[in-house]
Parts: sequence; structure tokens; C-alpha cells
Amino acid sequence: MPDMEQAVTFQDPAGHAVSGILATPPHGSDRLAVLCHGFLSNKNSHTNLALTERLLPQSIATFRFDFFGQGESEGPFERITVSLAVSQALAALDLMHSKSYRKLALVGSSFGGMVSLLAAAKRPEVSCLALKCPVPSFPAMLNSEFGSLPGQASVPKDAPLPVRSPAWRSSAPCRPFRRC
Repeated sequence: MPDMEQAVTFQDPAGHAVSGILATPPHGSDRLAVLCHGFLSNKNSHTNLALTERLLPQSIATFRFDFFGQGESEGPFERITVSLAVSQALAALDLMHSKSYRKLALVGSSFGGMVSLLAAAKRPEVSCLALKCPVPSFPAMLNSEFGSLPGQASVPKDAPLPVRSPAWRSSAPCRPFRRC
């Protein structure tokens, strides 16, 4: 782990241990991007490492973490839910805010993109949201990849993911994070 990276373990609201890595620029910063990985991935995904490498020289710290049951985080992988992942992203934001990061972004890839969108809808203080190939409907994605499980109804591929936050209906476009 490079000198600018520190292993961090925190607890989500359900008491699960979550493994993360805080990467900080050499001269400090109050700007930080929480990086949310995709399904069947982990905090050290190619995307998260590339983003960290690009953001640190711009004085933007990153915090990447493993969702429940993935990478080094606690829990049986097969019990992860979208709401649990969202609660972990929110706990990561709270932890980074407690460490004096004031300009926070959420960056998510695939499953992490959906989680980031839902988490940002609950936190208007998030300065920026960046999504890479976000999954609009997790059950539909699972059905298309694996089919429905015996005894369970299949979810239509075009089933919408309801996002009912007033913040998203009336919010201004996201400004580039470097200007936040």
C-alpha cells in the first residue's frame, strides 16, 4: 500500500465490519470522492485504482471500500441487499465527513452506480455524483445474468427502479468536482 494510503475499518448501521482504504494527496485536502465498486468486484477494482491515481494529483482524496460480503468486508456475500449497500455508502460518507472532508462526491460503477445514486438522493450535501454504467434495476440485472431462482417470480427486464426523492427532481446539474 503506497504511503498515501491507509487501511480503514468501520461499522455499518447493522454492525458489520466494512474494509476500506483512504488515499490522501500529499498536501491534504477537504475534497474526497467515495468510490463504490460494481457487483462481484471489490475496493481495488481497476476503475477504483485508476480513479484514485487520477484524483490524488488534483488534491482530491478517495475512499474506496468493499461492500458487504465482498473483498475483505464482513458477511456472507449471498445476503447482500441494495438497502444494505446504500447504508454502507452512507456510513462511508459519514465517516469521511467526521474526518473533516467537507466537499464529498460519490462515484459508482455498475451496482455501485445504483447504490451511489440512491445514497446521494438521501444526502443533499453530496457535491457531485459520477456514475459509470449504473445498473437501473438490480433484480432485472440478476434475472438477465442468472435467470429467476426456483420458486421466485422473475422481474421484467424493463422494471423501473423507483427513485422518489424531491432532491433529484429539482436539483441543479452537477458541477465539475474540481470546482466544488
